[in-house]
Amino acid sequence: YLYGLSFMTYASGKFTSFLMGEVRPGGWWYYFLVTFLIKTPIPLLLILVWSAFVQRAFWREDSVRTAFVVGPPLMYFMAISASGWNIGHRHLLPVHPFLFVFVSALIPWVSQRPKVVKSGIAALVCWYVLCSAWISPHYLAYFNELAGGPDRGGRYLVDSNLDIGQDLKGLKRYMDEHGIRRVWLAYFGQASPDYYKISYDYLPSYVIFEPQNVNPDAFRFERLPPLRGTVAISATLLYGAYMQTTNYFELYRQQKPVAKIGYSIFIYRFE
Repeated sequence: YLYGLSFMTYASGKFTSFLMGEVRPGGWWYYFLVTFLIKTPIPLLLILVWSAFVQRAFWREDSVRTAFVVGPPLMYFMAISASGWNIGHRHLLPVHPFLFVFVSALIPWVSQRPKVVKSGIAALVCWYVLCSAWISPHYLAYFNELAGGPDRGGRYLVDSNLDIGQDLKGLKRYMDEHGIRRVWLAYFGQASPDYYKISYDYLPSYVIFEPQNVNPDAFRFERLPPLRGTVAISATLLYGAYMQTTNYFELYRQQKPVAKIGYSIFIYRFE
């Protein structure tokens, strides 16, 4: 009980937030607007605009029904935007059921329109399905084309928008496939590398477990220099979130990684 109470007290405070390369405590009022625009598939955004345009007359005729559909998600969106809880697009999930109810009003309208209109909505639906199929199985890392896709998404958002430490298993597979016995590891997440039998030297990270093989020399740098061997860095840390200095991995951000593990772990190699 006391642990839960202390956690809720902590969670009600202001978190350090990351948005478009900037780190600050407390976040931005427009954080969730940005996440919505770049984490939502473009076809759904277009369908929402289309639906709003079609229904504009209906809003005046039946304002009560409109209020039930539009009011709750709008109030929730405003509340979460004012909360300072800027750590993930997932906090907008309660809005989505209302969005799908809202766009469903297009169905009777489209059914009475020419074939070209029906083909247009069908194309958007197919595009939406393809977005899900294309990112599979790395759904968490989805960013739409406005952000440049998942490869460039970390420039805008990190943490649970991209990286919650989900790719340790993939890192172990990569090490086995390439004959890598040991890595330098900067990890963001709650899973333990030891569970996956990953041999590593620990770099400054954001974890809840007690790390093994801590190399104190790595903690004396303001900017980590190139390390001999293979270096694996979680995207959240690479872009400077939750680090004592946002420039700690700056030299690595300037290099092209030799591989990416599921979009959330960047692999660098120096000889």
